[in-house]
Amino acid sequence: MSPQAGIAPPPHLRDPRRCPVRRGPLGPAAGWLLAGALLAGGCAQGGAHPGAPAGEAALTDATTALERGDPAAAEARLAALAGDAALAPAVRAAAWANLGVARARAGRWEEAAAAFETALGLAPDRAPVLFDLGVAYRRLGRYGEARDSYLKAAALAPGDVEIQYNLGILYELYLNEPEQALAAYTRYVEAGGPQAERVRGWIEAIRRRGSGQGGPVP
Repeated sequence: MSPQAGIAPPPHLRDPRRCPVRRGPLGPAAGWLLAGALLAGGCAQGGAHPGAPAGEAALTDATTALERGDPAAAEARLAALAGDAALAPAVRAAAWANLGVARARAGRWEEAAAAFETALGLAPDRAPVLFDLGVAYRRLGRYGEARDSYLKAAALAPGDVEIQYNLGILYELYLNEPEQALAAYTRYVEAGGPQAERVRGWIEAIRRRGSGQGGPVP
């Protein structure tokens, strides 16, 4: 089924993970929880590691609340950490990024985008934050900015197929750039994305429309 039919919308904000993980040969995934990804010196799993920056334990607790479905408690804790100027920039950046996730899950996309932007100001060039900022921009109708954010994320995490999936849908449905959509979908399929079979149907549909053949959309 084509995305035009409302089936399989793009994913919005990945499930949080504390530590960087690998997906087979694709390299580091961009969707790990930022409490682990942005802090220097290892993962936050199981609590703060010895010598961790101040605030990491509190960040882990706030993140756990977010994972467990307690966004109000998570947001209050994350906001306190984000606003604590005494903490290291990486800790505050992680707090801002996760605060953005909490706000996005509540449908507060303007506030989510602002939080992601602040996180990137403290810790630039973070693919997970750029990806989530792109999602927020798309939800706000800021399609050009969404494209730019996705492209920056893709440059930093070229093996992340989910970025290509979202890029393809953005190009096809929101920017009306079928050739760019075709390129993104093709990269997704060639990289072995989990929805490859479905996306092959979208590729074929774009090609048929481009050739004027029409016919039913897969």
